[in-house]
Amino acid sequence: MKTPNRYRENAKRCRQLLDRPVAPELKIQLRLWAAEFDYMATRLSAERKRRRERNTHDHRKTGSGRLRLNRR
Repeated sequence: MKTPNRYRENAKRCRQLLDRPVAPELKIQLRLWAAEFDYMATRLSAERKRRRERNTHDHRKTGSGRLRLNRR
């Protein structure tokens, strides 16, 4: 499973490759990938934070030691 840190590592690697002598088209692609990896890391981090907050909120709401699952 991909984690935010893994996406950030991939973005960093793309930026490192930009320092090498490569074709201009490849530089464009590397910049796009770096931006996409950064976006995915941010998005995944935000989603995980929302889940934690929701689970904490549900736990307080039930008043028990168990987490209540939201079923949709």
